[in-house]
Amino acid sequence: MTDDQRKLTFLRDNVEKLQGTAASLQQLLSTVQHASEAEAAEIFRRLRQPGVEPELVAEQIAAGQLLFDVGRRESERKLHFFMLSQFALH
Repeated sequence: MTDDQRKLTFLRDNVEKLQGTAASLQQLLSTVQHASEAEAAEIFRRLRQPGVEPELVAEQIAAGQLLFDVGRRESERKLHFFMLSQFALH
């Protein structure tokens, strides 16, 4: 592999990582925009904890939503963020 190929691979990997981060943060922002005041406050509380990365909070929201959806019939599904309480971020 030449130096140019290594540089290109490095840049491509960085672009992919940044695209993933951007998508995660966009989803987090959308979640906050559509959340109730209490749900948004819980999300912000988690974001403000020392050492917590926003991507981690976004992943936990997605995981909590997935767990919530698995146990519900299609007609009962709604966004519910307090499922995050089962993920220890205290």
